Amino acid sequence: MMEFHISTFANAVVAWNMPLPKAAQIPERPDFRGSSLKIEYWGGDNLYPQWVYEQARQNSIIPQTIQKQIDWAAAIEIRYGIPDYDAQGKKTYRFRRNPALENFLRQLNFEAYKNEALTDYFWFNNIFPTMHRSRKTGKIEHIFTNEAMFSRYSKPHENGSLYPRRLYVCADWSREYSDDSNYIKSFPIIDRYSNPKIWLDLAAPEIFVYPLFKSSPGASQYQEAPWHSIFPSNWFSVAQSIPLLKKAIMSNGMLPLYKVTIMDEYWLRRFPEFNQLSKDEKINLMDKERARIEQFLSGSQNAGKAFFLPGKMSKLAGEEVEYIKIELIKANTLSGELIPESQESASHILYAIGVPQSLIGNGIGKNGIGAGSGSDVFEHLRNYLLLMRSSLNLILEPFNRLALPYNGWEDELYFAMPALDARADIAPDLRNLNNAAE
Repeated sequence: MMEFHISTFANAVVAWNMPLPKAAQIPERPDFRGSSLKIEYWGGDNLYPQWVYEQARQNSIIPQTIQKQIDWAAAIEIRYGIPDYDAQGKKTYRFRRNPALENFLRQLNFEAYKNEALTDYFWFNNIFPTMHRSRKTGKIEHIFTNEAMFSRYSKPHENGSLYPRRLYVCADWSREYSDDSNYIKSFPIIDRYSNPKIWLDLAAPEIFVYPLFKSSPGASQYQEAPWHSIFPSNWFSVAQSIPLLKKAIMSNGMLPLYKVTIMDEYWLRRFPEFNQLSKDEKINLMDKERARIEQFLSGSQNAGKAFFLPGKMSKLAGEEVEYIKIELIKANTLSGELIPESQESASHILYAIGVPQSLIGNGIGKNGIGAGSGSDVFEHLRNYLLLMRSSLNLILEPFNRLALPYNGWEDELYFAMPALDARADIAPDLRNLNNAAE
């Protein structure tokens, strides 16, 4: 007698029993000691930012959440003014029209710089503003960013200094190049902790790089974005496993599970030459018959169709039984599998990125994370913007510390942060976001 179970949930069972993907591992550094290019590798294979982006784009939460951070920051108005202090010692700005500064910002396409710098900051915590000086006047006339994914530092200097001297830029770091390759451009780097005016006067470069970052413990060259910790954690692996398991459940879980019992007499009735076959031939024939039954019972395309089998009876232990019997054990229905795991992994990812769940809106799973009331959104938004202030000021550093004073302007650029004590003072675009939530 043969007995086996059939279920369209079988694929899902296989998926459930599969080991979860291992925590994402940064590629190990290959041995490139023979390379003549004097760059400091970013990651084991020099493709760490590419690897980060490739991992993140496979997740439905990370790219959109980071884009929201970029958009929220870019939506805050940037103004200029002459710095001053009020009677309480609070820094203020006194506005005085500066057409030359306005033209400078317009010509360099400041909005493009702002978006590109914020993108590299939130994705990689490494920004590479590049400045161009006029050959005639020596003033800084243009600022742009070299994309972080394409930028690599030079190796530390032989004198023991950890600060890199040059930045190499290439659109394809998957290949090995020589120092004189036409596919690579390099620029001198200004030490962020030096006196920029003295450095410019002495070095007199036409184009140079002013790197920006927030320091990471133990990182001498490339700094790491805190949210990258989600990759070696198992939460990222869990988040990536859930869609695969969910797909198996959605595809197969709504059809029934069957128990099929086949009596020995069935094979003689179905195949009269059965007893003349060899052992291997019998096994092969029985496997084919079982596959035929499985295919019919497991395929959703066969729903509602009839399956004809021999209906004669056989005596077993004094009782008459059917040659083949198909019994319905249970019907698997979707009942919220993996929703708690999905919500928990999403929460860990959002926490790693640093975005309050309430700012994302409708959440993950059946009940969702929830955005809360409109007042909750407002509270989280204003607190988030307050904490973001130092990060936003980072991208203005090349202007306020170097370009503007070097060009002879007293003004500073600053983010006109929304007031944190009254809704009426929130910038219109952020106020609309809050009203929409209510």
